[in-house]
Amino acid sequence: MSSRARPARVVTVACTIELAQDADALYTHVTLRGVEVWPGDVVAILDPPAQVPFGTRAAYQRVATVRRAGRVRRAWMHVRGYFEICNLVEVGFAPADRRSSHA
Repeated sequence: MSSRARPARVVTVACTIELAQDADALYTHVTLRGVEVWPGDVVAILDPPAQVPFGTRAAYQRVATVRRAGRVRRAWMHVRGYFEICNLVEVGFAPADRRSSHA
């Protein structure tokens, strides 16, 4: 048996959720405490806040479950991410004559 400890496949951690909905910003940020998320990992927030009224910003303390990706899923996410970035670069830097005009 190996002396290296394998990381747990499912980890439960505390998290902070920051929500904003006003004239200057519309966002949701989640900060997980004590765990790093990698490609392919799945994060589920238990009892997430649905929304905040317009004109307000709020922060909530919740619990999140992080399900770690296996080696195959993690590798697949790296490959998929590479092709997604290539697609964005191709679209973002296409010559003007290839872009369609809607004028």
